[in-house]
Amino acid sequence: MPRAHTGHGGCPLSIRPTITARLAAALLAAALPLLPGCAAAPSGTFDTFSRDKMVSLNRAIQAAADNQNTAAQRLTEAVNAVAPPLETGLPEGPPGDPAVRAHIKARYEDARRMSSRAEDAAHRADAATKTAAATAESIWLEWRNEISRYHDSDYQEVASKAYHAQREETTRILNSLRNANRANRPVVKILQDRTLHFKHSLAASKPLPEPYTAEEVQAAVGEMLRRTVGVEGSE
Repeated sequence: MPRAHTGHGGCPLSIRPTITARLAAALLAAALPLLPGCAAAPSGTFDTFSRDKMVSLNRAIQAAADNQNTAAQRLTEAVNAVAPPLETGLPEGPPGDPAVRAHIKARYEDARRMSSRAEDAAHRADAATKTAAATAESIWLEWRNEISRYHDSDYQEVASKAYHAQREETTRILNSLRNANRANRPVVKILQDRTLHFKHSLAASKPLPEPYTAEEVQAAVGEMLRRTVGVEGSE
């Protein structure tokens, strides 16, 4: 499993891309040999339908995985940008000193910009997973209905086995994606809190006490990265 490099406070600085086309290829490869059309079912139309539907599902899952990978990268970058205490690089001077205020304002503006960008990426990852799940559910519904239309019980058994095997594997991957999406949320909350902390420090014209310890931040980011890597089943 890839390991993250660490920076300020032990927070991971970056992760290698862990969601690749292998995920989609593996899903499609597992499905096609089992599909009724590929097992000499009587309908060539169903063969085309099955392949096209599974390609569509694979693309939706790949998009969700790519979005989660991007979200994890941007959340990690944002945390590393806002993790250092406001005292880091703070010019000497009393509260309200222009140099002190300028330092705090710059940190606040950076935090606001990077947090917003990372939060948007997390929302996109969550939405992409929901889209993939809806695509899958549409396929399962249609597949179940068509299984009941077989006249020959052997064909029906082949289709039923393919259905259950594919649904089980797809559900496993979707659950991994959902877990990764959920692991983004504590990191988003940390970024939101840090941004507000910087804003209120600016209003007070001095650094306020830190709301999070470095260990808490590192733990949240570490769990997010672990879940993102786990989407490939590499745990």
